[in-house]
Amino acid sequence: MFQSAITDTSQTIENLSRMLRASRRMQAAFSSPEVASAVPSQVIRSASIFPSSSSIREFEHSAIVLQLYAAYENCVSSLVRLWLRELPNVVSNYQDLGSSFHHVHRVGVAGVLGKINYQRFSHLSADIVSLAFSECAAGHPEYEILPEAFIGENRTLKKDRLCELLSHIGVELGWDGVTQHPIMKSAISDDYGDAETAESVLKDFVSYRNDAAHGRPNQILGYDELLRALRFIDCLCTALAEVFSKSRVMRLINSGKAKELGTVKEVFAQPRAIVAELNSGSIRVGTQLIFHNQSQIVLGYVRELQLDGEKSQKIEIRNSIEVGIKLDVLPKKSMRVLIDAG
Repeated sequence: MFQSAITDTSQTIENLSRMLRASRRMQAAFSSPEVASAVPSQVIRSASIFPSSSSIREFEHSAIVLQLYAAYENCVSSLVRLWLRELPNVVSNYQDLGSSFHHVHRVGVAGVLGKINYQRFSHLSADIVSLAFSECAAGHPEYEILPEAFIGENRTLKKDRLCELLSHIGVELGWDGVTQHPIMKSAISDDYGDAETAESVLKDFVSYRNDAAHGRPNQILGYDELLRALRFIDCLCTALAEVFSKSRVMRLINSGKAKELGTVKEVFAQPRAIVAELNSGSIRVGTQLIFHNQSQIVLGYVRELQLDGEKSQKIEIRNSIEVGIKLDVLPKKSMRVLIDAG
């Protein structure tokens, strides 16, 4: 579900990376006599109107930093919207979301109503906003939560603001879930070593964005630094999507809306496969399974099913049986196997 929110982000980051590589190759071609001799004359004449190399680097820096931040902000906004749209399916009663959620929601709705004529709220009306909130407060069984109540403020998404937002909407794993994600740990270790943390890298990136948005940047990032920034935001958004996914699953488990199928009995690293003892329910290829123990949640999609050595697209479980399952992840032995009952 939440992986869909990072599709546009990943595409934007890939395009920015390609633009950066293409820009540097063109600059190298125009500055090298050997390469320039093979460039068509009309391209050479067009290149003569480009600004100086230092100006190009400044434009390059600002364009990439601003577009990259916009992609990051849009990703967070999409994740929040998906979370709030799904929340009523996970928490049936609005009152069960708790007083802290209610307070932030109420203040946020009041803020939107106070600025309802602003351009960023042009898709809303006072009637729509008021009706949605009144249905929540009245305990309507099909309540809807206005995302703008939580993301309507125009604040930069440094670590503190991001943590505040995750806390307000009830995403339990929060920043620790981001920093402990393997892809995030690898990005920091590979690109920054022990010199930086995810928090400091994000803080610096937001600072570069603010400088670029409000005038001439105080620091121009080089080619390698820009590539590191692209990789960092890509990994950050990927980790955030999984934090949202796992937080949703935690709520499903706690509310009893995740149906238990059985237990992992055996694990095989190559290929990624398990033997699970399943007791009841239904399972098919393409289903997302939840693997859970006291300390960890693993989400994985079924790639192949085998029962008694025969492949199957779907298995109906009426008695305790052992099923071979190929997955896109590898859970641990003895983990409980659950499925979203919704």
